[in-house]
Amino acid sequence: MNRIITLIIAATLPGAALAEPADTSTRTPVDQIEWLDTGFGPSAAPVSGDFTAGAHITFIRFAAGMKTPVHTHEHDYSGIVLTGTTRHYSPGKPETETLLPP
Repeated sequence: MNRIITLIIAATLPGAALAEPADTSTRTPVDQIEWLDTGFGPSAAPVSGDFTAGAHITFIRFAAGMKTPVHTHEHDYSGIVLTGTTRHYSPGKPETETLLPP
């Protein structure tokens, strides 16, 4: 199945001191990722935080050919396309369309 996977990431502020991390890391094989139905098309796999209420890191998976309705986001986000190609544009401004391959 051809699909697009986007990873939403959070950034560390430049110059921020990193404390010695506690051993709280997890390791999940890709075939054991728990995908949740978002109720609006793509599926989501939370990594950290709550994607319905604030800062978070979440994998988002879109089916091949899926089109999302025109929408905006209240906050900035970063996305990384892992497979497939997605297109992104500002609503009402088709001249801003950008194709985003992996």
